Amino acid sequence: MSKNMISPFDKNAPRFVGSKPEGLHRFWEHMMRLFGDAGITDPNARMEKMIDYLDDQAAREWGNFGTFKKGDLDKFKDEVFKNYPEAQE
Repeated sequence: MSKNMISPFDKNAPRFVGSKPEGLHRFWEHMMRLFGDAGITDPNARMEKMIDYLDDQAAREWGNFGTFKKGDLDKFKDEVFKNYPEAQE
C-alpha cells in the first residue's frame, strides 16, 4: 500500500532552487526516498511529480529536457546533473 507524498506546498517539503545547485544531490536523494515510501515506481510519474518540487525556472528547464520527454529517469538524472556543474561531486 502506498502513502501520499508530502505536498510541494508544505513548508517541510523538499525543494530545489536552481540558483542553489549545491543542494541538488540532497534534493534528488530525498525525492527518491519519498517516491519509494509512496510506492511511486513509474519513471514518468517520478519525473512529473519531481517538477512540482522545483522553483519556477528550474521546473521550466527540467520539463524541456529531451530526456524528460522520453521518460528515461536515469538519463534524465544525468542531464539534470550535467546542467548544474556546481553540483558535481
